[in-house]
Amino acid sequence: MYNGQNVWVTNGVLRFLDQPYDFILIMWWFFAAAFSVISNCVPFIYRYLVICRHRVISPLSYAMMLMITLIFSVSFVSVSAWATFPDAEQQMEISNITMGLSNFLDQPVNMAPLKIGLIIKTENHKFAISSLYGMCLEIVCYTIIITCGVRIKRTIQAAMISEFYNTRLVEVNRQLNFVLLFQTMLPAFEIIPCAIYLVASVLADRSTNIYYMAFATISMHWVPVFSPLVTILVVKPYRNFVFCRNDRESAPLSSLTEKRSTNGITVTHITALG
Repeated sequence: MYNGQNVWVTNGVLRFLDQPYDFILIMWWFFAAAFSVISNCVPFIYRYLVICRHRVISPLSYAMMLMITLIFSVSFVSVSAWATFPDAEQQMEISNITMGLSNFLDQPVNMAPLKIGLIIKTENHKFAISSLYGMCLEIVCYTIIITCGVRIKRTIQAAMISEFYNTRLVEVNRQLNFVLLFQTMLPAFEIIPCAIYLVASVLADRSTNIYYMAFATISMHWVPVFSPLVTILVVKPYRNFVFCRNDRESAPLSSLTEKRSTNGITVTHITALG
């Protein structure tokens, strides 16, 4: 945030690309971030349909759900590109900001260790529309994730208590519930930085300088790593497999599931939670 404007300073390959190629790569980054948030709904919907509704989901149906999230991600990127593409006036503003930052860093313009990819004026109505659309998508996605996660957890607990109450299954249930809870809260690591970014943008004026916002999105890059890593470390069968441990005392997870059912809940689907 520099003088009330969101300034995107590029790095790496983007520093050597001119417009519009650097802007296209930035939009690809927008797409990856949006798709990583929206597509989190798909595995939760899949688990909900399999565990709670006893549906058989084919690979084609799963692919169709991913396609729907892909369409919403593309729509978000399209709105973002419409709102942020630098026109002639913004190109001039980029030059002025580059000069101002160069003076701030006490370095010549042609030697400044930065390249501005785009700027976003907070009073721009296009930016407000794109931000509102992105917030609506995130709220809808997170509502779906929480709803499905809570219902799946209740269904599994009811099945365990009513049918197979033993220590080994209780331990498996505890591990899977922890993973499910973590995966339910995981999108918050992406939504919170975006919320900070949007609130700071709305409250900013032309004299606002917030340099720490450059670090607000660091957690977003690690979100795709956290989910499988926690699953591997928490669920014992996966942990033993990855670390090549031969646990003779523990039976495979699939052998712990039985097909008996007194209340219409088939517990064999628990293995799909991994």
